[in-house]
Amino acid sequence: MEKVRARDSRHLTHRFIRKLLAHTVGVFLNQASVIHPLHLETLVAV
Repeated sequence: MEKVRARDSRHLTHRFIRKLLAHTVGVFLNQASVIHPLHLETLVAV
């Protein structure tokens, strides 16, 4: 993981949750497109 600067734990938690949500949405879209769930690069290329 990369180094993240956050003002406090609330901001750090929010940033982590945003990244987790983005990954979850990417996996969901891949499953809806019948692509392997962890091939997020192909989702961007489509």
